[in-house]
Amino acid sequence: MPHFLPLVVLNRVEESCDATSFELQVPHEARSQFTYSPGQYITVRSPDTVAEPLQRSYSLSSNPNFDSNLRITVKRCKAGLFSNYLCDTIQPGDLLHATPPDGTFIARSHTSRIAAFAAGSGISPIYSMVKHWLFDDQLHVRLNHVHRTFDDGIFVRALTELAKQFPERFAYVQHVTSTHGRPRQEDLTRHIEAEGMDGVYACGPEVFVDNVRAAGRVVGLEESQIHSESFFSDIGEDPAGPDHSRQRPVPLRPAESHQLTVKLSGNSHEVEWRQGVKLLDALLGEGLPAPFSCRQGICSACQCVVQSGETTMLRSDGLLPEELAQGRSLACQMLPVSKNVEVDFDV
Repeated sequence: MPHFLPLVVLNRVEESCDATSFELQVPHEARSQFTYSPGQYITVRSPDTVAEPLQRSYSLSSNPNFDSNLRITVKRCKAGLFSNYLCDTIQPGDLLHATPPDGTFIARSHTSRIAAFAAGSGISPIYSMVKHWLFDDQLHVRLNHVHRTFDDGIFVRALTELAKQFPERFAYVQHVTSTHGRPRQEDLTRHIEAEGMDGVYACGPEVFVDNVRAAGRVVGLEESQIHSESFFSDIGEDPAGPDHSRQRPVPLRPAESHQLTVKLSGNSHEVEWRQGVKLLDALLGEGLPAPFSCRQGICSACQCVVQSGETTMLRSDGLLPEELAQGRSLACQMLPVSKNVEVDFDV
């Protein structure tokens, strides 16, 4: 299971009409565990005093070179139990438990120009990256910031100030969907200048990120130059729906019952794995301490290797291409196909 450490909430800031930032202090003795790169996330758990603890992964909107404490920015979702709990309840002086930073969506080394795209709360990691690119790498950056209304844009004032501070190197463009509609792929393509472009970064709902990636390919960028992280949106998308563009085909006649052998923390367990139940849910239902964090196929905390048998994954965003090539899978997105499956979490 992930190792959670208690962090003190030092401050909360209302960033927009529906988003709040929380400044978190890491205990001195744990600071070495909480070093991070711009773009990474932490998994936050509600206090132990809550009857049924909740947890969710949040990108760090702080920057390691400018902020002495961690900061997460939480956008309130209509049906989001944890986001509403944090925004309604958590105050300075409270404790939140969090895992050390993780994630592969980070600001990488570049030499010239960056095009960045953020939608909704996807601005959190991008904001941290923009400061890194402007102050540390001295790059030219163009940011397309998509938000629903003029009132719910996160970090708009801070980003506008950065644009004034770096007029020659930072182009900040806002796209308000209540006025202009959702950005089309051709709109996104216009914001990517292929000549001299060193990298494209995108964070937001899946459809938005997929459109940005397609726009990058249209102008001739290599896949290695396009970096992205997607999340489920509560607006216009089914938060439980699979990413069909990445879904492996499922045989027409899957086995009706499945026997799972799982190696976990040095021990071997036999578990009945019912059709349609994700591997992580099956293991937790048996009381086994399977590792997990976001449970959305993004963070990769639950990765494992299928040693024998056949399975399918609903989505695989949290795995790098080389990890997929190594046969790694995500337990929170894995469904059984063959009658017998053997999975190893220890490799």
